[in-house]
Amino acid sequence: MRMPMRAWAEHLGVSVRAVCGWEKLGGARVPRPHMQAILDTALAQADADTQERFRALLDDAEADVE
Repeated sequence: MRMPMRAWAEHLGVSVRAVCGWEKLGGARVPRPHMQAILDTALAQADADTQERFRALLDDAEADVE
């Protein structure tokens, strides 16, 4: 959503440390169910442009795995 890490953490209602961990480990880290629900809600509430950028990132990540 193109916001600083601290603002993103506040938006999600999580610690900056949690966000740092997600960024540091990337795809190797799987969020716990309650954190995944928070992220899913944030994505559902995001504007169409943000949702499309997210889908494009997922497509790129899946292509790298194949």
